[in-house]
Amino acid sequence: MADEVEEEFEGDIEIVRPVAHDQLLALAFNRLFACVVSPCPDRLATDENLLNTTLRLLRSHTTSRLAAVGGLPCVAKAIQRLDDAADEQISLAELAALAGVSRFTLLRTFAREVGVTPLLRWTAGSIRWRLCCNVPASWG
Repeated sequence: MADEVEEEFEGDIEIVRPVAHDQLLALAFNRLFACVVSPCPDRLATDENLLNTTLRLLRSHTTSRLAAVGGLPCVAKAIQRLDDAADEQISLAELAALAGVSRFTLLRTFAREVGVTPLLRWTAGSIRWRLCCNVPASWG
């Protein structure tokens, strides 16, 4: 993950602002913790929450700036894989590798281009697949 952080942010990363009272960061940590301790962890949800927590920390409490990102080609590859994987678990790392970008870049670019995170896109596709195939909601 350290390499991905270095790729995403320009300059040295130094936490310079107090984080103890950041309610949004606390919420992000709580979501991450819930994913990690879940009896049936969802890899995509865990990856997204880990990256969102890290991004929140780095965006709000460091002197670093986000590096410029590429656009649509990586998102198109991720969308195709998500649409093809409606009936299986998939990780953010797998999507990023397929798209040829870091997990940070994919998450940020995907949300900007599509309007939702890869997890929400996959969840919607999974629900459509279950309805189409009459698969019970408890499946998986």
